[in-house]
Amino acid sequence: MRGTVLFVINPIAGGHPVEPLLEAVKNWGERLDASSRHYLTTGKADEANIREIIENEKVGTLVAVGGDGTLQMAANLCRQYHLLLGHIPRGSANGMAEELALPGELPAAFARLEKGVTRPCDMLCFDGQHYGFHISDLGLNAALVRHFEESGRRGFLAYASGVSQVLWQQAPFRAHLRMDGSQFAYTSLMIALANARHYGTGAALNSVGQPDDGRFEVCVLHELSFSKVTRHFLDLLDEDSPHLSLHQCRKLEVQLNVPQPFQIDGEVMGARKRLVVEVVPGCVEMIV
Repeated sequence: MRGTVLFVINPIAGGHPVEPLLEAVKNWGERLDASSRHYLTTGKADEANIREIIENEKVGTLVAVGGDGTLQMAANLCRQYHLLLGHIPRGSANGMAEELALPGELPAAFARLEKGVTRPCDMLCFDGQHYGFHISDLGLNAALVRHFEESGRRGFLAYASGVSQVLWQQAPFRAHLRMDGSQFAYTSLMIALANARHYGTGAALNSVGQPDDGRFEVCVLHELSFSKVTRHFLDLLDEDSPHLSLHQCRKLEVQLNVPQPFQIDGEVMGARKRLVVEVVPGCVEMIV
């Protein structure tokens, strides 16, 4: 760790009570005689508020306490301010924590922060202005994320039931992909842009992704029967199945025939017909 340690806490993540966590954070700081404080997210102007704290209080380490969305926001701030990134997974979806084998139990999480072993991790940049840390996508899953936001339901069962509702509305689209000098054309239900191997739900996307290899995975899910699509989202994916095309690259340009829903680490970004994606290698130093 270095500098003031700022814990960015999503107080509703995973349905856990926040009071014991705040007490644990306070006790940890007092035991180490460390300069630490916390910020509870509200969903309104969080990034601007955290920036003010970083700039005014000599923050050197940012610890995201929540799920993949909280981690994505913290990672992007660490990228910009050259801070160390810590993570205590507490969300309903903790895909990157699973990827990096980060335990969520508080004693183990605090011990990890104290030990301070770090690993440089990549991020993905979208259209030169938005950044993702875990998995983003166009099409079916982004439509599911949008459906959840509108319905207000959460959890794996809500995700499962949403598949059947969204699938019948999600028509296949045509995609032209230009990546690292190669070009491909596909009919697709979804294009995932991955800095990892699994979604937070546990659904497998690929078996080769690493968050620090200077590349990202482009996973194209083709037009399928309902039963096969359901299997993809609710069970571990058979990567040898012909319904998935997998590529690795450093830069990707996507052109679609019709706009598709787009999400970054669980945050809906609206519809896109064109998208440019580039990897930003080793831009976040993460405590693992």
